Parts: sequence; C-alpha cells; structure tokens
Amino acid sequence: MTAPSVEGPWSEPIAMGNGGFDPSLFHDSDGRKYYIYRPVGPRHHSDPHCTIVMQEYFPQTQTLAKTRKTLLPAPTCAIPKGRTCTRKEGWYYLLVAEGGTSYEHAVVVLRAKNIDGPYELSPEVTLMSSWHLPENPLQKSGHGSLLETHTGEWYMAYLVSRPQRLPGVPLLASGGRGYCSLGRETGITPVAWRDGWPVIEGGKHAAADGARPADDGKQSGDRAGVVRRVRRRSPRPGAANPAHSLR
Repeated sequence: MTAPSVEGPWSEPIAMGNGGFDPSLFHDSDGRKYYIYRPVGPRHHSDPHCTIVMQEYFPQTQTLAKTRKTLLPAPTCAIPKGRTCTRKEGWYYLLVAEGGTSYEHAVVVLRAKNIDGPYELSPEVTLMSSWHLPENPLQKSGHGSLLETHTGEWYMAYLVSRPQRLPGVPLLASGGRGYCSLGRETGITPVAWRDGWPVIEGGKHAAADGARPADDGKQSGDRAGVVRRVRRRSPRPGAANPAHSLR
C-alpha cells in the first residue's frame, strides 16, 4: 500500500506476485529500493533449502525486477525468515530470524559491502536468542530490526513471548518452559557496535529490564516513537496466575 504521507490516505493493497513471505523494503541512499524476502519452498517452514532473496522495487510502476538475487544461500541459517537490512558506515547489515517461531527463535546478523553481497556471518553468529537460558522470563526472542534514534543511539526491536510455566512440570521437560497466552509481543533493547558488528549489551538474551529510548518531547505527531514501559498488573484476588498486559 502507498500513501502521500504516513497519515494517508492509503491505497488498496498492491500484489507483488513474488511467491514469498516476510518481506521488507530497503531504501538505499542512492534512491533505489529493494524488496527482500524468503521465497516459499515446497514445504514452507520445513523446507530444508530456505534462502533469502532480493528484487529491486520500482516505485513508479509499483513492480519488482524480473530477476532476483540470492543474498543468503541455504543452509547458512536454520529456517531463515523475517530479514531486515540496515546501512551503516559503508556496510549493509542483514538481520535474519532463524529457528522458527518457538523457543529456538533467534536473530543472526550478516554484513556485506554491497547490497547484493556476498554476505559474511558475524563471528558471534547469533545476535539474540533465549534458547540457552530456559529460566529467562522472556523467551522466543527473534525477528529483530535495527534502528537509530535522532540522538545517535542504536536499538533493536524484536518479537518475544512471556510464558506462564505449569506448576510441577520440570523446566526441561516437554512443555516445561510454559505456554504464551499473550502470543508474540514486541521488545526493544540497546545495541552497541564492536569491531563493526552490532552486539546486545549484557548478553545475547532478551532482558526485561533493558533501557529504552528516552522521551525528550521532540517526537512529531501524537507522541510518535515513544516506547512505553511494560507494566505488570497485580493479580486479581484469588487468581491462580498473575495477569500481564502491555501499556
């Protein structure tokens, strides 16, 4: 969908006809635009030959180039999807979600000097994951996107879940990590840069008490870009489990 401004009015959906899913649109500094996505394989999520590809997008005709470039050949990552691209100091950084959408969910990062590659994996490989910390209150972290604030700070927004564990079930047993009745939520965490690579401060896991961008009153519109704190409501009297909600 397109619009003259973020407030709209928005057009009807425009089908890209690319035969893929989880796309993102990258706007390069030279004005060219690229549509990056994972093509649908013969077995979708269980397809062992998952790749990440790119096609140039032409806004004048609202169409994609007929040819596509493979950015991430199989089997660089396990079940890759949810990719985003960021440019910083002459490098293109490709963030890719891998491991599906359950507790193995993770973010890996690659970089290249050219938009079409070749891309190299970070020496750390994984940028974020909670798989190695089953007792962490935030689980299934992945599907990240880098962003820079107007004051030069870097953050990563990502998807995450907060499981409610079942009493009496061992943590490492089947279903021991619990079930996420609120589904997939959105988190944000500070990012530092070391040797030309993004890293999560304090470790690779999602942290419930991480810093968030400050509200300095300079956001445009109706408090656009303000990230509100996560508030946990007190449980109702007699409730077996606490109720959680985002504000």
